[in-house]
Amino acid sequence: MPTKMALDVYKSYGKPVPETAFKCLKETASELLNKQGKKSISYGDYLQLIKGVDNKFKNGFYFLSKKQYKKYLNKATQPLLNKQNSIKKLKVIMDIHSKFKNSEVNIDKNAVKEYIYSRQLQNGSFPIYDDKNNNADTLTTFYAVDIMKKKDIKVPKKIKLIKYLKDNVTAKLK
Repeated sequence: MPTKMALDVYKSYGKPVPETAFKCLKETASELLNKQGKKSISYGDYLQLIKGVDNKFKNGFYFLSKKQYKKYLNKATQPLLNKQNSIKKLKVIMDIHSKFKNSEVNIDKNAVKEYIYSRQLQNGSFPIYDDKNNNADTLTTFYAVDIMKKKDIKVPKKIKLIKYLKDNVTAKLK
């Protein structure tokens, strides 16, 4: 993730990305994806990040071949879909779907809406780890709002959400 963000900064300033960064990513891509553990959400996230960098900065098949991407996508799909729902899982599935155009990994809009609405806290935010007993989390809230935006789902409790964000940002800047 930090490497991808660094590459995005280079691109936003119109600067060429050092070829050494791409070589390093190419060397580590397969190694990283071959170490699949029990965290299929993280595995899917790594896969979509690598493919996203590949699509954005290279021809789409620099880091891994088409055959390798297909292998890793198949390896990520079923365990990811079998994981318990979470906002992070929905985000990763949507990211994979957007990076792999022919991917069968997708989720139904109504299922997304029902799940996200059920996770929202009274103050309009969303909790980390989707646990209603946890405190609000700004990153999870960002993911939830981003998912709703991409799926064209109305954001509920919008006024409370905006107040939460304003209060949270103001408190952190003091």
